[in-house]
Amino acid sequence: MVDEFIDRVRRETGREITRTDLARAAKHKTPRQFQRWQRGDPKATRADNINFSRILAQEPAEFLKELDTLKKCPRK
Repeated sequence: MVDEFIDRVRRETGREITRTDLARAAKHKTPRQFQRWQRGDPKATRADNINFSRILAQEPAEFLKELDTLKKCPRK
């Protein structure tokens, strides 16, 4: 699912994204929760499943718009 989404973003927009970008889109400071969710770790939460599933269901242009907005905002 993740690889398909990354490939789809590249094909449709010409931009390369990483798994870290997916974690950032879910507003995580580090990719740790995304890694847990992706490997099915019991420490992954229900909220992680909801957030990452929502992200992977987005259209590539919508995802990149959201990601660009997050990159412009300073982290707290």
